[in-house]
Amino acid sequence: MCLILYSILCLVTSLCLAVIDGNPFEGYNVLANPDFTPLASQVDRCAASKGTFYWVTDYGNGGKLPSLSESVKNASSKTILPIVVYGLPGRDCSAASSAGGSSGLDTYYGLIDSIKRDLDPDIRTVFVLEPDALGNLITYGQTPSCQAAGDTYKEGIAYALKTLNGNNTAIYVDAGNSAWLGEGQKISSLTNIIVSLWEIAGKPKSFRGLSTNVSNYRLWQSSVTSKRANKYSDESTYVSAFATSMANAGLEAHFITDTSRNGVAISATYGFPCNIEIAGLGPAFTTETGNPHEDAFVWIKTPGMSDGTSDPTAPNYDMSCSSEVSMGGAPAAGQWFKDYFQALVQHANPKLACSR
Repeated sequence: MCLILYSILCLVTSLCLAVIDGNPFEGYNVLANPDFTPLASQVDRCAASKGTFYWVTDYGNGGKLPSLSESVKNASSKTILPIVVYGLPGRDCSAASSAGGSSGLDTYYGLIDSIKRDLDPDIRTVFVLEPDALGNLITYGQTPSCQAAGDTYKEGIAYALKTLNGNNTAIYVDAGNSAWLGEGQKISSLTNIIVSLWEIAGKPKSFRGLSTNVSNYRLWQSSVTSKRANKYSDESTYVSAFATSMANAGLEAHFITDTSRNGVAISATYGFPCNIEIAGLGPAFTTETGNPHEDAFVWIKTPGMSDGTSDPTAPNYDMSCSSEVSMGGAPAAGQWFKDYFQALVQHANPKLACSR
């Protein structure tokens, strides 16, 4: 009798949804960000139709999750709801342009709780947690701002891992990029932190792996061998090395890579990547990556959203956003930058393809 009742409940509720087994992107499309689509359509309708992640930074835009879920339900094919969580207190401790975040850990916990509450268990949801946060602790951990943020970042990410764990959900923790964290023992150091946070969070089954190249420009494959101390000249070699490091630490990890603007080779000597003018869109969403550790290429950063203002009198100004390689006239971080999006489309590699 109990088995019969449970079977009936399975038919009318989400009780029977299992933890995702394998690549969560396989057989699915990625939702086109409804905030992005109408803006991008004014420039290029093909680009506007591509899937890209939705960034939740506070309660305001986090409150849109129910409407995003409706968009997924109304899609013509199986579709993933893709979410970046980017709201840690003291966010972006190494730079000014995106600095901010929640007012404290309690506020951040409340944000994570609200995301969990608004999730529809019938919808496959993929999370990227806190771009750059752990990478900043590895490379800038001795600076006063990042040193102060260290424990907060770790506690916040562990809480997000634990709370967002669930059926029909996959979670990727951000792991920087090959130009930034490929030197010395940085991969090993970050591996140790991630494994520790996974254990603190109760070893959540929704943990799928790591995201790389978020908001950056690194090629997936490069024919140029790095002459720097960094031996990883592209994201493919970086992903493979990181996968080995994670496996050696006892935790299997798969990867997704942001290809929203890695269509053009950009020199790593440019440093902080702020609205680099020659950048171009990279491959749109696909699971055909050619690397067994790589689940998907996908636009994680929303193309055309500014990295930061080029106005030196504006709040959160970062001087790198008015460098000689940055496009002028940039609005604040996260604001629509039409001229920049036009340049990304113009420089796209491969060229965008859409059915007519």
